[in-house]
Amino acid sequence: DLSSPFVNRVTQENLAPGSTFKPITAIAGLEEGVIDEDTWITDNVTYTKVEPHANCWDSSGHGTINVEQAIEYSCNYFFYELGYCLGSTANGNDSNKAITTLNEYMAAFGLNDYTGVELDEYGPTMASPANKEKAVKTFNPDATTSQTRWTDGDTIRTAIGQSINSYTPAQITKYVSTLANGGTLYKLHMVDHIQNADGTLHSEVEETVENVTKFKEENLQAVYQGMYLVTNGSHGTLRTAFNDLPVKVAAKTGTAEEDKNRSSHTWFVCFAPFDDPQIAITVMIPFGEGSGTPAPAVAKAIIREYLGLDYTPT
Repeated sequence: DLSSPFVNRVTQENLAPGSTFKPITAIAGLEEGVIDEDTWITDNVTYTKVEPHANCWDSSGHGTINVEQAIEYSCNYFFYELGYCLGSTANGNDSNKAITTLNEYMAAFGLNDYTGVELDEYGPTMASPANKEKAVKTFNPDATTSQTRWTDGDTIRTAIGQSINSYTPAQITKYVSTLANGGTLYKLHMVDHIQNADGTLHSEVEETVENVTKFKEENLQAVYQGMYLVTNGSHGTLRTAFNDLPVKVAAKTGTAEEDKNRSSHTWFVCFAPFDDPQIAITVMIPFGEGSGTPAPAVAKAIIREYLGLDYTPT
């Protein structure tokens, strides 16, 4: 069966997260003081500070925008520049500094380890110099240092969720949940408690906090606002998809290319309600790119069910 029904995609299908990764890059830039809410970057479409050059997905550009708008528009150019500037030093740009800094924030959101869920799961592949060398040598054991070394081009592509970034939907949901709650990284669980055969309680699964990162509130709010604009802004990539939902949703879309001969993967992440997050959701549809993607509809159905929006008392 070409749909691989025996693969648990939630825990065993690693894919590049695409633009759903951009809020991490935004948080890193804000926390490190590389940008703030009043930093404006002009999208020149083609990013020429690295080789090979990289392009924004919109061939006409997004104009001069700040971080909230960059998330709303999902502007690649803004995040190329932000990723590049994470390595800024007095003597130029240090690509190793940039990726080391970004890796620290990726780890803060759990993208460097297993989720902890009580199911077989694949580990993540976090874009890093060590993992690039490992990946290159897997296909070419005789690869030279110039072929395995980390470059600025690798950094800017990491900043938009490409490069060798590869995660399961469970890992992405753990990251989005951590973002929504303000920086507390919880171990993921499917089991709440275990009962004995007679119905008595055998054991309970306690919440396990793996890490707490104290992000500045104004930086979190800037990213939240950008994700709010995705579904409510005049230029949001999903500005009409949630009009019929009675609660506000903060979201981010993502498109990740794997095979040039097939459609890209569709990713969608969100948390809701926006002003009092109760649930974080990831929808991933392999090779599902297209204007008619059902990802938002899937997320809406989950939100309605979880929050009891369609419940009618009997």
